[in-house]
Amino acid sequence: SKERDIHGYQQVLASTLEDLRRLSKIVENLFILAKADAGRYELHTERINLCPVITEIAEQLKLIAEPKNIFVSTEKMEDAFIEGDELLIRMLLLNLIDNAVKYTHPKGTISLSLCKENGWVNIAILDNGIGISQEDIAHIFDRFYRANKARTADHAGGGLGLSICQWIVKAHRGTITVKSDLCQGSIFTVTLPTC
Repeated sequence: SKERDIHGYQQVLASTLEDLRRLSKIVENLFILAKADAGRYELHTERINLCPVITEIAEQLKLIAEPKNIFVSTEKMEDAFIEGDELLIRMLLLNLIDNAVKYTHPKGTISLSLCKENGWVNIAILDNGIGISQEDIAHIFDRFYRANKARTADHAGGGLGLSICQWIVKAHRGTITVKSDLCQGSIFTVTLPTC
């Protein structure tokens, strides 16, 4: 409502665009969960080799992590095939990786690994970020749950990302677990059946 110089208008527009992106993501997540609840989300499954998918996402992660000087590495990557919906698998991985970047301090590290064991594929995303309290771990997959203030102070989200991750994993007949200690980091492990 007040006049600004060009730089002032650019700042306001940039802030507004960021808010719109965040709201759009929340609406998209709610839509996905609503369709899933109603049993109306149709999975488009195909045989997927997770190795090139995760390698490509790791390259994207490096770009996202670069401004914070976070070092990203891939460990134990091997060909591993699943029967799955590639769009959902990518959404799962991007959500988990986005969280790792958000909650890892500048100059921290994030490591991704992919391996096979006894008919299962294990994907692990390890960071040395701020961690999650044991009290919060029991609820982080609940919809709209926001963890302690240390994790939410600088990151406005809808509390839906991890519940969507859990739904995607269950839809693929797998499991998702987390181990974490405050100030030590977290490791999220996704286990899916091979094909």
